[in-house]
Amino acid sequence: MFWGAYQYGTVWDDLYSVCDEDTQCTIDHRLDALREKGNQAREPISKHLEDGIFELRAKDKRFLYYFSESREIIFIHAFIKKRNEVLRAHIEKAKERRNEIRRWRLSPNALDN
Repeated sequence: MFWGAYQYGTVWDDLYSVCDEDTQCTIDHRLDALREKGNQAREPISKHLEDGIFELRAKDKRFLYYFSESREIIFIHAFIKKRNEVLRAHIEKAKERRNEIRRWRLSPNALDN
């Protein structure tokens, strides 16, 4: 059974749309694997950062997400990685958005992929 994939606002679409075709292909394959494996996915597809925040990794693109209790992957922040480590500000932004979704019971947008 596949996991559903959703995004906060347009965070996924915004970064995906500026990627070249080769990077988009990599992202598509990684997303497919993540949707199939869910919270069992490991590197190089997925990496746990902290406090239930994970990153989908594709070249220098990073999509931060968390897993909901109802087999959903919620993408909450995306960026181009320019350093070896993910900056604290990116992780904190992801946590803020996760908390906002939970607090206000927001409905993230379904990914079309």
